[in-house]
Amino acid sequence: MEFIEVENKHKEKYEAFVNNQFESTCMQMWQWAEFRNQLSPNLYNRLGIIDKEGNFHLTASYAINRFKYIGNILYIPQGPIWRSAEALKLFEEKIVDFARRKNCIAVICDPRVKKDDGKFKDLEKVNFLFTDEAVQPRVTIFLDLSKSEDEILQSFSKNTRYNIRYALRKGIKIKKFSEPKDASRIVGFYELLLSTQKRKYFYVQPIEYFESLWDTFSREGRITLFEAFYKDSHLGSILLINTDKFAISLFSASSPQYSNLKPLYLMRWESIKEAKLRGCKFYDFFGATDSQDESHPFFYTTQHKLGFSKDFQKFAGTFEIVLNPLKYKMWRFMEDMGIFKFYEKTFIRQFRERNVNKKN
Repeated sequence: MEFIEVENKHKEKYEAFVNNQFESTCMQMWQWAEFRNQLSPNLYNRLGIIDKEGNFHLTASYAINRFKYIGNILYIPQGPIWRSAEALKLFEEKIVDFARRKNCIAVICDPRVKKDDGKFKDLEKVNFLFTDEAVQPRVTIFLDLSKSEDEILQSFSKNTRYNIRYALRKGIKIKKFSEPKDASRIVGFYELLLSTQKRKYFYVQPIEYFESLWDTFSREGRITLFEAFYKDSHLGSILLINTDKFAISLFSASSPQYSNLKPLYLMRWESIKEAKLRGCKFYDFFGATDSQDESHPFFYTTQHKLGFSKDFQKFAGTFEIVLNPLKYKMWRFMEDMGIFKFYEKTFIRQFRERNVNKKN
């Protein structure tokens, strides 16, 4: 097997591998690097392990975050993804030299592996140190789409099924958009997202982020925007990204107006049906919490999602290879001032601080 820097000529086989792995997410899709590079040229690139036939056994879409005076951090979001321990071993051997050439002081990754599965042990065997922290939210909820539509609906909680039917009876309408020509819909989605942020603090990227996301993913039929309406009022939106195997509910936004008509339940159901129609095997709600602490930023949205599925997926967190211990220690001390954030150390803390200030 061979360690390579992935080029455009590898796209078909790269996608064939990534888009059909259980551990994959949108952040390892081919389109994710393309979209992020529209915003920050050359931020993202891809690495891989291939066999003699050019088929992938490991993929890693990565970004290099640069910190003045300290050095760089090579970060692999929700990756790497690998098929065999042999491929991972070769990757670990090669990534160290590769990262040093890029003036990196550490490699950080957060693949979707669980503490009790074999892939966690694979990482430990090849000198990836487990940190028990998280850059991305490590808990999500899956919904199995292999059953019939009626069986899926019946698997929802009684209250969720009632709310879906209630929204239909009350005249909630769902529109969906998926073409490049629908780019103008992002403006309305973004306005609703900012409105949601005012009620429930969370970080919102600039609108250019979403415009680029739409431009990149819609050109290859990998994104759908759902909008819920009552009469002329826009009540909610969901952005769904999909491959041939999985669908990811990446962003959602809502209005408090007419919330009693339960528009979000019907909109969620329509997005689930669309994922099944596209041949996806499971639906990823992308972000939840198993915490019973009501101050957790995902607590209430998780309660909504649990009405559709109780299949919690909890992944381990981050692993790292430290190449320069002294500089890495300095970076850890200064990380809150940098662009790189550990989710559980920064986002949750900022959420709670913001909401305490709002109450006061």
